[in-house]
Amino acid sequence: MPPVINYAGQVAVDGEAFEGNGLFKFAIVNDSGSTTYWSNDGTSTAGAEPTASVSVSVSGGLYSILLGNSAIQGMNAIDS
Repeated sequence: MPPVINYAGQVAVDGEAFEGNGLFKFAIVNDSGSTTYWSNDGTSTAGAEPTASVSVSVSGGLYSILLGNSAIQGMNAIDS
């Protein structure tokens, strides 16, 4: 099984907790943001934003996703 990273966050719009599906882009980069190690769609290079997004359910402003879970549409596996 490829590795996954449990990632959670909070989203507010105009100070109010967001409710619904959000479109997110994920990348793992080095401290300076100049090297991309992984991104949800594999397009990020040199710390750039990925091209495609992943739809994530947000409830009460909170979301959680398993980065690297290729069963999620638009999510590439993380190389071990």
